[in-house]
Amino acid sequence: DAKAPREGRLNAVWALTRIDGSAARRAVRPALADADLDVRLAAIHSAGLHRDADAFADLVKILSHADFAVRRQAATALGRVGKPDAVAPLLDALRDGAADRWLEHAVIYALIRIGNYDATRRGLSDASPAVQRGALIALDQMDGGGLTRDEVTPLLSSADPATARAAANVFQSRPEWAGETLGLLRRWLEEDNPDAGRQELLRGM
Repeated sequence: DAKAPREGRLNAVWALTRIDGSAARRAVRPALADADLDVRLAAIHSAGLHRDADAFADLVKILSHADFAVRRQAATALGRVGKPDAVAPLLDALRDGAADRWLEHAVIYALIRIGNYDATRRGLSDASPAVQRGALIALDQMDGGGLTRDEVTPLLSSADPATARAAANVFQSRPEWAGETLGLLRRWLEEDNPDAGRQELLRGM
């Protein structure tokens, strides 16, 4: 009941969250669109906690909400639901929400939980450095993510310092790529007047 007091709506969501069964999940879903932020956050948490697959479409829509806290909670819930179809909208959320580090962390962790290598790998070739970086970190931390040197090397030359640093971290964590790393460092050291970002990477590597 949208006209019920805000506290009553919030308590109803938390009570339903503690009740098992499809009827309780169905009763919570309308609160995903509640006008009150706290009620909506509680409903999103409830959907994620119970891995409510029928709330999937609503959770995807919430990923574009103006409030970063709502988007973070939606990303966490989608990671728990675990549907591979969530990968593309999660990558989009990285593009739009790169300014919020907590949102970026929530999205990357959701991608890792879902574990869809092929869909996540598409982010490496995205035009957005934020998407590239998120996909790279997620694949690096997935079991069997299967990153290759050829996929990571171009990101070392990214104009975005954070993305280049993430690629450098991947290289440094793989001793078997040492030969490629040394060759790359030699080429960089031969450059005239490297910019500040390149100098920082050189020092780190």
